[in-house]
Amino acid sequence: MKGLQLNHLAFSMRGHTLFANLNARFALGHIVALAGPNGCGKSTLLRLLAGLNQPTQGEIAFNGSSLRFSEIGFLPNIPSLYPHLTVQENLIWLCRLRKVPHYAKLIQALFEQHQLNELKNKLFRQLSDGQKKRVHLLSSALHQPKLFILDEPCSLLDPKQRQALWTLLKEWRQPNRLIFFSTHHVTEVTSFCDEIVFLHQGQFHFEKQSIISKVTCL
Repeated sequence: MKGLQLNHLAFSMRGHTLFANLNARFALGHIVALAGPNGCGKSTLLRLLAGLNQPTQGEIAFNGSSLRFSEIGFLPNIPSLYPHLTVQENLIWLCRLRKVPHYAKLIQALFEQHQLNELKNKLFRQLSDGQKKRVHLLSSALHQPKLFILDEPCSLLDPKQRQALWTLLKEWRQPNRLIFFSTHHVTEVTSFCDEIVFLHQGQFHFEKQSIISKVTCL
């Protein structure tokens, strides 16, 4: 199957079960939002989907096989680029890590397309919180991943910056790509998300309305 598949997924930590027997399929070409209260396990689930943690039980498949590092673009909730490097140096390092070809032209095009030329020679630690988030988000797309996993990408962003982020996610939509992100701003994303999934008491909840899945807090 093309897309992301969760089969009987479970995760426990220090004797506490965050979720158990999660089963779901998410198609390529879709944008999926993950909602739920603080502490319900959203960040943990996203780290599992990104291959950074291992489930206690079950399996995660993407396009019919195990997750591959080269296919995943992950944005953690807290920006984690090297503070002592400039923005440009960070992007170069990531391109080399990901073995991105012709990265010099790619990075320059990125700066120009997203009006980041004034930031490229600044140390990452000198950026504002919003600028850090923006740079880190763009860095996750350098290798053109097929699976985007974004943990609260709009945290630290003001309303205008959030709208710019939603526009960017819509631009990143491709037939062979799945974008999966967590958010507390559910009302802002219903217009462009194909599915909204609510994680509550260790289980997924969906409510279909028209094309878009709406959230219900059960």
